[in-house]
Amino acid sequence: MSADDPTVTAPLLTRIDLPDQASAWESLGFADDAGLIEVGTVALTLGAPTTRLRWSGGIEPPTHLCGIECARDDRPEDEAPRAVAPRHPNGVTSIDHVVIVANDALATQDDLDRWGMTVRRRRTATAGGRSVEQWFVRSGPTVLEFVIGDLPAGLWGLAFEADDLDALSTRLGHLVGAPRPAVQPDRRIATARTRDLAISVTVAFMGADV
Repeated sequence: MSADDPTVTAPLLTRIDLPDQASAWESLGFADDAGLIEVGTVALTLGAPTTRLRWSGGIEPPTHLCGIECARDDRPEDEAPRAVAPRHPNGVTSIDHVVIVANDALATQDDLDRWGMTVRRRRTATAGGRSVEQWFVRSGPTVLEFVIGDLPAGLWGLAFEADDLDALSTRLGHLVGAPRPAVQPDRRIATARTRDLAISVTVAFMGADV
């Protein structure tokens, strides 16, 4: 089975379970509803017992991806993320990309093939002073960025799209670094200081260059 098999329909990432406290994410300007944060077509469930990626539609996902637990998104249909989620106080409107670290390229490619997911782009980069490969896979409107190298596997981080990166930076103050040019053309990025908040993943905010 491969990503080119027309009989395979890839599942969509629609929910991410995180063991973090809702108050930590509220400090970054997100609005939560009883531990649920809707961000575009993906929801974050906070206070979960473990980090988990949840998927909707398509074929049955495997139990793990790059060391991350995976499962079906079992929420009732009326609780599923909306196509247009509410805007958050920090101006975030969607998840730009999800960063997943993998240390076994062959196993990762095999998983993606079985899921019917296609690597749209590959490039070489540096992470932590080490040479790595970056693979980019689309899951609906969300990009999954796989960092392939000699690094601990798992969910590395989430990059969010913000309407106004400067306004977000002003609002969050010391909790976020100054906006700087991103790798993507005509884009800027600001990284949250998640260690100060006991957030389990790296959090970044992206916006258009000015």
